[in-house]
Amino acid sequence: MSQNRTKAIVILVTGDLLVLLSFVLIGRQNHALAVTSVIATAQTAIPFICGWFLVAPWFGLYRSEISRTFSKLLPRLVAVWLISVPVGHIIRALLLDRPIPAGIPITFVMVSLAYIGVVMLVWRSAYAWWQQRQTPGTEA
Repeated sequence: MSQNRTKAIVILVTGDLLVLLSFVLIGRQNHALAVTSVIATAQTAIPFICGWFLVAPWFGLYRSEISRTFSKLLPRLVAVWLISVPVGHIIRALLLDRPIPAGIPITFVMVSLAYIGVVMLVWRSAYAWWQQRQTPGTEA
């Protein structure tokens, strides 16, 4: 793997992690839960991180020809978003020993879908735009 490719993957993974962590931190803050507790934050974040990173590679979200081209990225990003967020909720319910689906609050699913979907779309679109500007003459 080339150094540029490795750098791109590190940037994409870091950006995706920041989106997921921002969701967790904002949620914990809004529910008056400790945001300074690394363990509690990790326990909240791990199901969503696992859900995302279990699904995203299968759809090629870390391949340069997809991550840098919006028309190729968008359908895959939507698919990953619609699959990984529910997977994260299922993982969370299993870790908390809650029944599925009764132990998964629908409002939490809706909020997580909305936040992660919008913020991930903005982040990944910005990355694709930036990559297009780095390599003029490629498809946007």
